[in-house]
Amino acid sequence: YEYSLDDVHIAFTPEDFTQVNRTVNKAMVARALAWLQSVNGESLGRLLDLYCGIGNFTLPLAKHADSVIGVELHQSMVRQAQSNARNNGIENALFVGADLTRGRAAIAPFFDGPLDVVILDPPRAGALEVIPTLIELDVPTVLYISCNPTTMVRDAAALAAAGYRLLKFCVMDMFPQTKHIETMSLYRLDGTVKVKN
Repeated sequence: YEYSLDDVHIAFTPEDFTQVNRTVNKAMVARALAWLQSVNGESLGRLLDLYCGIGNFTLPLAKHADSVIGVELHQSMVRQAQSNARNNGIENALFVGADLTRGRAAIAPFFDGPLDVVILDPPRAGALEVIPTLIELDVPTVLYISCNPTTMVRDAAALAAAGYRLLKFCVMDMFPQTKHIETMSLYRLDGTVKVKN
């Protein structure tokens, strides 16, 4: 199976997690790129994509970044993401397996220098385990995609308490005629950044 995000083709197996609403997913990835470029400029710099799955955000954004590291728990999806990177000729994306519920111990090995952006697209339980590490490392920009408004609000409060300012927020109806929604929010540690609309 395969779907496309502009010129990036992402293959997956029936066991892999994917967004089932292709139209909304494509719009969501395009909006993520536009938002990140509004604060980082044309080049997004160095990105870390936590809970990256098969590369849904990692691979399209890699085309606009210096380098991207995708971290995912499930080794089968790590292998699929690596294959997707090769098949798309994307050489600046690295995919690794790690249990992000272990917090700093899981992601510290991937910090070999300053990061410009962290992307969080966690499962319904949220990303509370990794947020203290992001705060400690002063990652300037955080893009948070969530399928659970309750844990997103909890995690947003932790980011706000550490000095992150909410710059942009949207709700996407990923599953029409159900109660389930997807949210996306952009946070910046330095509140002095000027955001282009």
